[in-house]
Amino acid sequence: MNRIFGTLLLAVTLNGCASAMNDPASGLQWVETANPVADAQAALAKGDFRFMGIARRSTVIPGVDTDKMRQYELHCGVKFIEGAGDTIRDQEQLRLMKRAFEYAGRYNQIIAGRCQP
Repeated sequence: MNRIFGTLLLAVTLNGCASAMNDPASGLQWVETANPVADAQAALAKGDFRFMGIARRSTVIPGVDTDKMRQYELHCGVKFIEGAGDTIRDQEQLRLMKRAFEYAGRYNQIIAGRCQP
């Protein structure tokens, strides 16, 4: 009985993951209501000085001087935005990627004020 339940649970879980993978924009829906200022302040209050990054062929840290990106990454760290990358499949994903980039830029400007390389 436990084996059947476990198999069923696994199948349902994988089906949910497959649905999310079929809709790449679904992983970025959170940016619609996210507040980068409040989120950055909350991270700083917890002692989290990591920048928001986008994984492309190299790490991109929006809102930060490109000459200092690597220094910021090494000194303060980076947390990557899930679902943001360099592959765009449709207009909705492009729109959400732009929002995520704007969010990260504003978030990172606040973090940069507290974390200097």
